[in-house]
Amino acid sequence: MVEREHPDSLWLDGQIIPWDEATLHITALEWGAVASVYEGLRAYRHPRTGTLYLFRLDDHLAPFADSMKMMRMDPAFSPQECEGGYPGPPPGQQHQG
Repeated sequence: MVEREHPDSLWLDGQIIPWDEATLHITALEWGAVASVYEGLRAYRHPRTGTLYLFRLDDHLAPFADSMKMMRMDPAFSPQECEGGYPGPPPGQQHQG
């Protein structure tokens, strides 16, 4: 059997949860048969504080929202709500657009 790598956690229903706790009810399987959009984010944890930092979050949220619009999807969270709990980049590492 091949062991696959996976992240330690993921975003599910508006929360970051441990990979092993990410489950879907059997009746939720229709999600794979419908249109979907995806935006990949890079993230890392600060080695001393353990804070999760996302790389250029603002550069990913707008295209994600645009993709949802093109697919005629109603987002559950606005880009501002997605940024709401994010502390921003570490001091001295602000993104220069």
